[in-house]
Amino acid sequence: MLIIAYILVISGCRQQLNLYNEVPTISSPEKLEYTIKPFQLDAGINDTFKFKWYSILHKNDEDFIFIHNLVKDRFQIYNLSSNTKIYEQPRLNYIAGSENFDEINSVYFHDFDSIFIAQEYLITLMDTSKVLSSISINDPTGKSKLHYRNYDHAPIYYDPIDTSIQIETKCIKCYQHSKKFYENPVESAINLNDLSVSNFPIFYSKLYLNNYYGFNNHVHRSIKERTSIYSFSMDSNIYVFNKNDSSINIFGGKSQYQNSSVQPLLKKNKYSTDLKFEHLTTNPYYNKVIFDKFRGYYYRFFSKEIPLKNSDGTYNSWGDKELVLMIFDTEFNLLKEINFGQHKYNPYRSFVAKEGLFLFIVGKGNEALKFNILTLKE
Repeated sequence: MLIIAYILVISGCRQQLNLYNEVPTISSPEKLEYTIKPFQLDAGINDTFKFKWYSILHKNDEDFIFIHNLVKDRFQIYNLSSNTKIYEQPRLNYIAGSENFDEINSVYFHDFDSIFIAQEYLITLMDTSKVLSSISINDPTGKSKLHYRNYDHAPIYYDPIDTSIQIETKCIKCYQHSKKFYENPVESAINLNDLSVSNFPIFYSKLYLNNYYGFNNHVHRSIKERTSIYSFSMDSNIYVFNKNDSSINIFGGKSQYQNSSVQPLLKKNKYSTDLKFEHLTTNPYYNKVIFDKFRGYYYRFFSKEIPLKNSDGTYNSWGDKELVLMIFDTEFNLLKEINFGQHKYNPYRSFVAKEGLFLFIVGKGNEALKFNILTLKE
């Protein structure tokens, strides 16, 4: 099978690349069949949910989800395999909220005795009964150039091999409409033993160095063992960083549904929130890549570009964009694309478990956690 990828071996802190290259996408269509069935998390208890941060654990052939439920401010664990709640405690029993330590911005469920909670200036390690330890992160005086925080699309991850926390990284002394902002690393590792910080040799797509794209500058990261998979929202390429040898492979990941390239946004509009949202709606958007370790596939979400105004005079918004699921094999050959139509699913709250790809259904309110489980047939 033909594989096209660009391979970079990094030495030192910074790797200067040449001009941006869109890696060709290798399409190897397969007649993959799939089923979709509904799933509602523990519907029998009539609980209400409002959540943003969650993490999945697979253990002893069962799947569990840890949720920070903002309704009554609770930590909860559900057994997805049996669809039952097995744990619930008020957040304030473990994590304080204050002006200095702010709200939770990420969680990672490594095991029942090692749950990591990230806030603006603190990472806390807890189990299901108590806080085990905590470390301070970031400089509250604002003197540091780089800031370590999940900015919604790259949740923290604990690597037990080198006992480090991987965390998204941004330059807080750089304007997002400046070239300097995009010349900095997008992720770092904080060693929990000596608190040293290592910046990964992963930087924004070269496209950001040439033009300004407003809100279309999100960094999505997922993990497969010792590799980190990065997807930049306006770039079709998929970037895979291997921590074992510090190599970077770049694969083509362009959707057949993308009919136009991402258009830059004029810098004079850099302070217009409305225009930046319109730009996000009318341009292609590549979402996160998820590895399905149970079936050996990668999934990638893609939001197709859409005109701002329809022929009937009505206007489109983000929810009107077509949502596409791309399915790749382990070598990132594109096998199939499924067009779901309008944004009925939320990619950020969708995840893989043993039963399949749990697609979070967008609803009015979040009163219940409802999914459709997509399972590829063997």
